Amino acid sequence: HIAPPRRRRAAATRQPRRPPNVILLVLESVALRWTTFGGRYDTTPTLKAEAAQATVFDNLYAHVGRSSNSLAAILLSVYPRLDFRDFTEAYPRVQRTSLAAVFRDRGYRTAFLTPSDLSWAGWEVFLQSRGFDEVRDYRGMACSEQISSWGVEDRCLVDALVEYIGRDPDTPFFAMAWTQQTHHPYEPSPGAPVVEFLHDHEPVPDDYDLERYLNVLHGTDQALARMFAAIRAAGLADDTIVVVVGDHGQAFGYPHDSYLQGRTAYEEDV
Repeated sequence: HIAPPRRRRAAATRQPRRPPNVILLVLESVALRWTTFGGRYDTTPTLKAEAAQATVFDNLYAHVGRSSNSLAAILLSVYPRLDFRDFTEAYPRVQRTSLAAVFRDRGYRTAFLTPSDLSWAGWEVFLQSRGFDEVRDYRGMACSEQISSWGVEDRCLVDALVEYIGRDPDTPFFAMAWTQQTHHPYEPSPGAPVVEFLHDHEPVPDDYDLERYLNVLHGTDQALARMFAAIRAAGLADDTIVVVVGDHGQAFGYPHDSYLQGRTAYEEDV
């Protein structure tokens, strides 16, 4: 009896999976209370729909309600002091390991994008040498004109993100994007329809500002739908992590006598 020849096992030829792309999207002055997740207003249906296939953290706090300090905390993993100083202006060249630098050292292309003005509070200097291949504010975006002193519409940021996503599909990317329209004075996009969100949900002293704010947040959420669609159209849905977070909250005089942000540690601020 002659035994049959032993079959050789085919060598595994599985290709190593590429590192995931990462989009870190910071919503200016947006807290859980004002989103669809807060239960009062359906302002962010796009994010709500995406949450069906995401992890949602509902207890996440900014320890101080100030954008510059949130930028330092998110990017450098530091805890700025509890005061009204801008970390980016006080320590523009502080030596700390940046999240973007960690990604770049691992072969990622990296970008910081915002439709706002980086000359404010030393952000332009602070973001230098932080590991970003490119840093763009409203001056580098294809939009016609500013809608307020803070910059251009959030849709312009989404346009820039969509372009960046499709630029070099073979190289993983880290993009940090920071919106601006939900910053005071909450200037809506020209021609945007006005939705009546307030009704009797919130007995605020100034319902004019809050209604504008909720409408702008809704408009930003609608623009973000194009970002998610672009990720899917590029075939990157399974290779991209999108992190969405607010930099701090926003107060409108209820339930506490507090307005805007950065002055208190009330829930609506942080």
